[in-house]
Amino acid sequence: MANYRAEYQQGILHLKSVVLVAEDKYEEDEVNSVYDALENIYPPLDNQVPPEVICSGKIIVAVASLSLRPGSSRKGQFLPEGVNALHIHYQSLI
Repeated sequence: MANYRAEYQQGILHLKSVVLVAEDKYEEDEVNSVYDALENIYPPLDNQVPPEVICSGKIIVAVASLSLRPGSSRKGQFLPEGVNALHIHYQSLI
């Protein structure tokens, strides 16, 4: 997990990349809505996510890192603003 955090931190700070994070609300009974074939192998969420994240009511369900094409007019547009911005973005990945 620490390796992924380091990669995404680098991506967040890179001029030519964009990191997207998808969040969802935490639903304790979500296992009841998965396909039957997956239900038996679906691990309990409290084994996957730290308790303080579960208590927040939302969890990260996907993260994607994209590289912008050379010469993109979006270069640097998605960098965090301010000194504390990286800390805020980094904490959301934890």
